[in-house]
Amino acid sequence: MAKQFKTESRNDTAEMLLRLVVDGAIVSDRFDQAIRTGGLGKHLAEAKAELEGKNEVASIADRNPELDAYHHLWLYKTPIATAGKNIGKPFEGSCYYDKIPKEWVDKWEGKEIVRDDWWIPDPRIVDQGLFDFVSSHIPRFNNLMAYEPFFLYCEQARRWLEEGTTLTDIPTAEQFE
Repeated sequence: MAKQFKTESRNDTAEMLLRLVVDGAIVSDRFDQAIRTGGLGKHLAEAKAELEGKNEVASIADRNPELDAYHHLWLYKTPIATAGKNIGKPFEGSCYYDKIPKEWVDKWEGKEIVRDDWWIPDPRIVDQGLFDFVSSHIPRFNNLMAYEPFFLYCEQARRWLEEGTTLTDIPTAEQFE
């Protein structure tokens, strides 16, 4: 009985993995072997040949763009590749600071930012602006909208880093306020 269960489980796994390949997922050699061990090697070869015959490797992310991981949100600026075949080209993604209205940047330029400028005094009270900001990352984080308190939080941290200030420079009692 235990051997029959193990065989059925192996076959179920092989079928599930084969469905991923048929849907265009690229699986590891180990998973290829699991499909073959499950007796589905012929179907695996057919699925791979069909995908190659179309001269494209479709992926689940291609059909479901909300699932892919290729739309990174950089915080301050989009980095430039310094090595490899894409040297000198910007990394893929967008930059949160590019979303910040110029009026905010001008308003806070040269002005000291203190915690009260970005702090949410009562987390139980969520205004519409905060609600919209938090909701804007759904379904993709790179869609995060500009929100002035978050900009100020990031800008304060950026300024501290430029000055060389680190967490250890802040009194312990203030670190956890």
